[in-house]
Amino acid sequence: MSSNVINRRFVGVVLIGFALAAAGATAPVNAEPPDRSSESRVHSGEALAVSLAKKPDIRKALRALDPASRSAVRLAVKNTVHRYHDPAGNPPKRVRLSTTEKALFAIWFAKAELAPRRAGTADVAAAGTEFLEAWGANKWNGTVNGKSANCWGLSAQWDIEAFQIVGGSIWQRTEVCSYGGQVRKVTVPGKHQGNTEYLPNYEINQQSGATHNADWEGRGRTQAVAKGWIGPVSTNETVCGQLRLNRTPFTYSQTPSCRLV
Repeated sequence: MSSNVINRRFVGVVLIGFALAAAGATAPVNAEPPDRSSESRVHSGEALAVSLAKKPDIRKALRALDPASRSAVRLAVKNTVHRYHDPAGNPPKRVRLSTTEKALFAIWFAKAELAPRRAGTADVAAAGTEFLEAWGANKWNGTVNGKSANCWGLSAQWDIEAFQIVGGSIWQRTEVCSYGGQVRKVTVPGKHQGNTEYLPNYEINQQSGATHNADWEGRGRTQAVAKGWIGPVSTNETVCGQLRLNRTPFTYSQTPSCRLV
């Protein structure tokens, strides 16, 4: 083998080594790319929505899509709905909708089949409660029955889904005070209960709070009636969001169950 061939191979190996070393210097070992699956699905769904909104029969056009495309459209609709969500409970402001947003709301108004159904129209209308987030945990020294107590509180919010889309949300704050190894007081302050309605033809009302002292934890619940309609399909259901605060800050659990005991 000639020395020229050997030299060329040696130079090639050296260059490859430099390239690999450079790559290793700019990217950590086992680094994974950022997950953009949801973002790409939203963009895909938005593009499909603009096209679907121009169809004379939106529901029929949606049924003709493959499941992955229908799921992308549903995700895009939900993403747009959340954009107008105001956790303070203020009424939505009048805004100028973009072409894409108009298309997404047109799909929702058409009572489109945005997710698989088990049977009949009841599944489309049925409200479901999904935990969204908790915030505002704090603790303080209080007094219960004339005795010093350790108190803490937490706020939480739940989305209310109906017609295969988020129709509104409910939130509440639960506070507990304890001494002697037991919870002695549980409250759900009325001023810290609220709801948000951000879809037409949908409302959440008759909201009330209730509590239960289980000794080792205090349970606070907010309960409301969620109702709405799209065309001939309507829903009128009781929905709840419950916090269970342990006597030790900041241990808690949450459930959409209306049952306190």
